[in-house]
Amino acid sequence: MAEDTFAITPREKAIKLDASRKGRLIFSVSNTLQRQLKARASAEPEEKAKREWLKVQPEIQTLPPGGAEVFTVEIQVPPEAPAGSYRMHLVVVDDDKPDDFASVGPSASFEVPPAVAPQPPQWRKWLLIALGALVVLGGGGYLLCRLFGACGGSKGQGLHQSCKADDPKQSCAQGLKCAPLPSEFLECRLAPDSKCSNDSDCTSFWCKNGKCSRDDGVCANDADCRAEFTCKANICLKRDNQPCDAPEVCAGGFCTARNMPSGSGKSG
Repeated sequence: MAEDTFAITPREKAIKLDASRKGRLIFSVSNTLQRQLKARASAEPEEKAKREWLKVQPEIQTLPPGGAEVFTVEIQVPPEAPAGSYRMHLVVVDDDKPDDFASVGPSASFEVPPAVAPQPPQWRKWLLIALGALVVLGGGGYLLCRLFGACGGSKGQGLHQSCKADDPKQSCAQGLKCAPLPSEFLECRLAPDSKCSNDSDCTSFWCKNGKCSRDDGVCANDADCRAEFTCKANICLKRDNQPCDAPEVCAGGFCTARNMPSGSGKSG
């Protein structure tokens, strides 16, 4: 039986794939042994999920004693797969002794949206012919501008305006990013590294020294995290005595009852 060697922590327990059925799950992997080793990670599907949907980047990383690295699982679900919730977990082994040293991480889920029906090829063909005829006959250029926003009059949705990431007509203007709010409402906000003056203007909800911080939760040190968080295993996790709703968000690995928001009912 292989010895449990790695501490595997998913940054998020559940994600929603975008309209193109793509997404990513990020895992922090720590070496619990007192020697350097090469960690090889593989994404293992559960139940209805398929292995070919999952790809780990990178597959192998060198971990020093007690060190940690981040492994990313890129997810791409084909159009023919049914919409719904799927699960997977990360398995990490010592590449030199995979039968002796290995660990299985906790499950993480991803929500697959309904597939977008492709446009009928015949309809697209005749649309292109009709638009080409309009341009040749004159006046078509103005119509194209109105239809596709190509005249410069429409520059996209502005700051704090609602948006849809999969709808070009409701995409954000240059320098803005369509970001989800806690209420799952989408609005245009300043992308990371943009100049800012208010936290609420940034996708990361943090205007740090006049620039929006990164919004993927990954960090190099404590300076990349807000004051109530600390950088551990390249992920911003909550410091001790901060409110929490699950042990996975805590740097210490524990979420005590007194630190939970009222009514959460979770413990760890």
